[in-house]
Amino acid sequence: MPAIAGYEGGLYTAEGTTETALAKVKEATLSIEADTIDTTNFDTDGWAENTPSFRSWSVDAELLYVPDDESQESLEDALFENAPVTVVLYPKDSPSAKGYKGTAFITSYEIGAPVDDAVSISATLTGSGKLERITKTPEV
Repeated sequence: MPAIAGYEGGLYTAEGTTETALAKVKEATLSIEADTIDTTNFDTDGWAENTPSFRSWSVDAELLYVPDDESQESLEDALFENAPVTVVLYPKDSPSAKGYKGTAFITSYEIGAPVDDAVSISATLTGSGKLERITKTPEV
């Protein structure tokens, strides 16, 4: 199977069954981590043993800044209101695509205005609760 080009992905916020694409996403990185509990004991022959514990996730996104874009403003609004957002990421955004969905809070929001590049937004969406693996419903 061939590799997937990154530009084929999609990052969305969702309300109910309606997904809204975030405008001008340059990059989106989903990180999933698991804490561990040290379960080393006298019977482990000098080897450390660990058991998985809590899992956590976040999405780091880079967007080109678009003034007055509703999808970008919704992220900033969620930050100022401490409101959760439902985030959906499809590594390949196509009908029946596999993806990830969960509730997150905006925990970092930066606007960069470099002299020699486009104005951009860097945002971190930190998951709160379970991250689900999903399959995109084909449009009818």
